[in-house]
Amino acid sequence: MRRCPLAVLLFLLCFIVLTTSAFPQSFKKTRAEGLRGDSRAQYELGVMYAEGREVKQNYSLAKVWWEKAAAKGHTGGQYNLGVMYAEGKGVTQDLARAKAWWEKAATQGDPRAQYELGVMYLEGKGVKQDYTQAQTWFAKAAAQGYAGAQYNLGLLYAGGQGVTQDYAQARTWFEKAAAQNDPRAQYELGVMYAKGEGVKQDQAQAIAWLEKAAAQGHAEAKRKLSILIGRQP
Repeated sequence: MRRCPLAVLLFLLCFIVLTTSAFPQSFKKTRAEGLRGDSRAQYELGVMYAEGREVKQNYSLAKVWWEKAAAKGHTGGQYNLGVMYAEGKGVTQDLARAKAWWEKAATQGDPRAQYELGVMYLEGKGVKQDYTQAQTWFAKAAAQGYAGAQYNLGLLYAGGQGVTQDYAQARTWFEKAAAQNDPRAQYELGVMYAKGEGVKQDQAQAIAWLEKAAAQGHAEAKRKLSILIGRQP
């Protein structure tokens, strides 16, 4: 048997030490906790690999760590796995799997997952379009203050989709989302006041809400605003 020269052994030892020490201490600490089974650390490791934070970006390893966290019931891991499958990041796009992971997180009360399920049913993406199911999931997320869900719930009430048309309810949910600076909700409130839908027609209020939306780059709000201002005496 040929013996490995001492120089080669020293080179290999130095290589191992250097590659191990290349990782920041925070990553090594988090990895050690993840290996011990800490779901929070496992989730955070997934985020580090997905974002390329302190390590080289690697979606495959992000998936591995999120699966470990998700198996322990970590909603963040479950939600992020849903996003991976929905967008096809590091995996083959699979809306059925995305839905399955989001359902696990949503049933534990994760508003982001509840919102995503609402969108799936609203758009018929990966599921049969069902406005009633969309309303159910949006309502759960909206009750937790999720602005996107509040906005979409407002749209459902304004359009009478999955619910009885109710402009008062639409206005309520738009106002909640608008208070969180959602430009789409601010635009819808502007339109409601401009047309007098569910509220007393009020051009000043319409302009005020459209200005808020336009200031955030909402193109249609800018167009509508120029029309309303042009009509003023």
